Amino acid sequence: MRGDCVDIFPDGFEDFPEDVQRYLIDFIQQSVMMREAPRWESVDDWKTGKIRDGDQVARNKQLPPDHPKHADMWYHPKTGVGYKCESPHGPDGTCPDWDVWIFMAGRGTGKTLAGSQWTLSMARKEPKVWVGVCAPTFADIKNVCFEGTSGIINVADKGEITDYNKNGLKITLRNGSVIQGYSAEKPDSIRGANLYGAWFDELAMIRYLKFYDYGLEPALRVGEGRLMVTTTPRRMKLIRSLVAESRKNPLKVHLTEATSDENPHVAKMVAKLRAKYAGTVLERQELGGELLDEVDGALFTVDMFADHRVFDEETPEFRRIVVSIDPATTASDASDETGIMVCAEGSDRNFYTLEDCSLKGSPEVVMSAAVSAYHRWDADCVVGEVNGVGDYLKAALYHVDPYVPFRTVRGMKGKYARAEPVSVLAQQGKIHMVGTRFDRLEEQLCAFSSDDDRTTMHDDRADAWVWGMLELSGLSQQVNYREMYGFIACEGCGEQVHEREKKCGHCGAEIHKPDVPASARGEKRWAAAYMNTCDKCGTMFNIREKRCPKCDPAPVHYLAQVGRMTGTDGGGWHGYSGKDWFRGRKL
Repeated sequence: MRGDCVDIFPDGFEDFPEDVQRYLIDFIQQSVMMREAPRWESVDDWKTGKIRDGDQVARNKQLPPDHPKHADMWYHPKTGVGYKCESPHGPDGTCPDWDVWIFMAGRGTGKTLAGSQWTLSMARKEPKVWVGVCAPTFADIKNVCFEGTSGIINVADKGEITDYNKNGLKITLRNGSVIQGYSAEKPDSIRGANLYGAWFDELAMIRYLKFYDYGLEPALRVGEGRLMVTTTPRRMKLIRSLVAESRKNPLKVHLTEATSDENPHVAKMVAKLRAKYAGTVLERQELGGELLDEVDGALFTVDMFADHRVFDEETPEFRRIVVSIDPATTASDASDETGIMVCAEGSDRNFYTLEDCSLKGSPEVVMSAAVSAYHRWDADCVVGEVNGVGDYLKAALYHVDPYVPFRTVRGMKGKYARAEPVSVLAQQGKIHMVGTRFDRLEEQLCAFSSDDDRTTMHDDRADAWVWGMLELSGLSQQVNYREMYGFIACEGCGEQVHEREKKCGHCGAEIHKPDVPASARGEKRWAAAYMNTCDKCGTMFNIREKRCPKCDPAPVHYLAQVGRMTGTDGGGWHGYSGKDWFRGRKL
């Protein structure tokens, strides 16, 4: 015998005769099989006073759906508030034939502890069965599900585990049952397994859906083959489909929802997170355990990002990378964040969000973060909004690194109107979040609604992101950079192809080039980037001019005419700096 069970045998156990060793082992195993139900399932009444030090008390929602107390009301020992599972149950108050149990709850609710206890109970039911434990990464299984404070190793009875292989993620119990870990990082890692049951922790963070569809589900083919899912809610395709199935058939796919307030042991943690997330979508999702719907009239929805999310190894080569900044006007503790986003355009003409570097800080700290992101990602330029800050942004950036290409943008439209063209790209599935590290950005984007009071919204990350996407897509300031560089839309599939190509690389259709000579087209395209066009008379004028010099001339043009008529336009009209007001302004 090896592992934690050595201390339950006398010294020199290995020197005993073989038949004596076998007798003692069989005796211990029979005692384990005949013992009463674990304390986790039997001690669940806080008012009896029978709880001893070390006892782990199960709240009713933490017990499986076939447990007789799962649907009973449980009262918080400090607040007196009652909680119960609201999903439908059978006539006897249980779901005896459930296949999937989804325990969807807020942070600190006790999901991991419930999963560990259920997994052990499955491994104890019969000897020599295999029970799976799945998580998004290898580290999650090892550090949370196995070795964590509420993990299987710390929850198991003393001496119950006879062997633990850390590298192989394999736990062996006294009765010969095996608890095997499977990382969802490798979709094929669970293929061929024969599992008596499985526990999947944080299913909402899974990368590869085929791990679940083509690996885990077929592996549950021994005995009842039940699956327990513990997760914080997140609107991703698999979670939505499971919740929808639970509405149709709650006795087979059972949903148990819980909030962070239900756990009396994490009140301080909940108070801290509530102060941080107060009034935001994350408060309802991370603490309230709600699977949130979209804001009415929002330009962006959670599905737009969830359904088209990719990961680092799935990204194409990038044609352009930009760092975009939406600066805060002050640097106090009460100030807004400065939004700093790293975005890229891929070779597939789609757009990718690479990193969120937003933070609070002094101008030097903020610009240092932006410059660091520029060098780290080998970006093409930095784009910054100058509304409200003027030349400070450029001066602060060049103070950190004077060689960073910097392009200023000025918001002439409202935030909602500015984000509308980017929303169209998201609806077409051309915008991708790279990874799952953009919770706060996605929250702000999904709150972009025309009905919101933008003066009270924290949307600095979203604003910076919109500027980055506008720059990459060629929609910034209404300048179509793709057209400037000679790209036209294929008549067959609508994809952008260069006018020099003979056939579309996407659908094979022939490219019909415009009849206008290439030189003329080039002049027109580039003129659109640096010249404004009057909506009334069609006159093109310098982009620095705010008014059309032909149909709505500025006062300085009238002064120039007066100067020519009086003969004083050659150097007589000077400002206090000695600069000739009329130089370069003659009509």
